[in-house]
Amino acid sequence: MLCEISFYFRKPFDSPFSIRCSMISSSGINQSGSSQARGFIFDTDCGVDDAIALMFALIHLDVLAVTTVNGNTSLKNVIKNAALVLTSIKGLDTTIPVIPGAARPLIAPPESAAAFHGQDGLGDITGREDNPKCLKCVRSDALAAAEMVNIVLSRPPDSTSIICVGPCTNLAIAIRLGGPKFVQRIHSVYTMGGGIPGHGNVTPIAEFNYWADPEAASIVLTAGFSRAVNVLSWETTRNHTVSEEFLKSLYKNANFDLPIPRFCRLIEHRLVEYTVSRSQRPGYWI
Repeated sequence: MLCEISFYFRKPFDSPFSIRCSMISSSGINQSGSSQARGFIFDTDCGVDDAIALMFALIHLDVLAVTTVNGNTSLKNVIKNAALVLTSIKGLDTTIPVIPGAARPLIAPPESAAAFHGQDGLGDITGREDNPKCLKCVRSDALAAAEMVNIVLSRPPDSTSIICVGPCTNLAIAIRLGGPKFVQRIHSVYTMGGGIPGHGNVTPIAEFNYWADPEAASIVLTAGFSRAVNVLSWETTRNHTVSEEFLKSLYKNANFDLPIPRFCRLIEHRLVEYTVSRSQRPGYWI
């Protein structure tokens, strides 16, 4: 479904610009074929919602790399959070790398969403003690944007997709580094950001990910990919909350002796509290 989307910059005097994008389908990440045939680069600022999304991606998709970007929390925290999630799902000996990326937006000063995600980005889990072995998967000798280009150009054309669930800084830099050859070899791009009617979650009209680095979002959305960029907007979250009844049922039937259910419950706690205090709608933003 094609739609007209308006994006707004931080300052009230900045003008909106519009671009035609395709919305991600609610029935699956790709309607035209199996997503399992492709490899995915998962680009994240790894707050609570991203951590849960990364778990699903690692289970259901062929994730080639996890690239990290400043956003919900500092880049240092994002790297630790992504490594913790990755090794929780794939084990300490996983060959999937966590790659450090941009520590700040292209132009604007860095922001965070600590009120929502906590100071550590994962809800400030009480007594959190990360296993140092989790960081073995971190490629400290690499940079996210350069590795995006390397991965895409080393694979057959049309076989790699990129999912950006945070600010688009890394992909924007990769577009500038790799140029048209990089852009045209990508199968599809999925971004979480923006707002269709202009109802924001960080200002009255701005959604956090595109607000945090609007110049990067502009570069990505106007790059000229062979397929339209898939935009999962703020309204998708607002209109598809997790009900209190569903969450209670999930907790009732979950085995919290297992590490993944226990981890999910711990990191979701802050989001549940925040949503209850701020939202005028039933359900939780998870």
